[in-house]
Amino acid sequence: YLNESEKLIWNRSVNNHGGAGRKIPLDLEKEHSNKYIKHGIKNLGVIVTKSAVTRIAKARDLSEELWITWTKVFHLSIRSGKPSPNSSTTDLNELVTKLSSE
Repeated sequence: YLNESEKLIWNRSVNNHGGAGRKIPLDLEKEHSNKYIKHGIKNLGVIVTKSAVTRIAKARDLSEELWITWTKVFHLSIRSGKPSPNSSTTDLNELVTKLSSE
């Protein structure tokens, strides 16, 4: 049984993907949720109704669970969104090599 102060201290992050060290702040999780819903609303175009927006909001959790399951079952890699440090150097070297061989 947690009192309110313990809830405030311990419930500030969420771990959606499992594993140690993969927690994100709850406010960032909420931003991801809002982005998903806004993207769905934008895709509706001019047919935005209250029931359509409600369906999108309810589908958010299920679609996230489905995505996580697919990535595990099919061994899909999840991009971190951060560029790899050597990617531009490797690409540049490969381009120079191809151009100089022609």
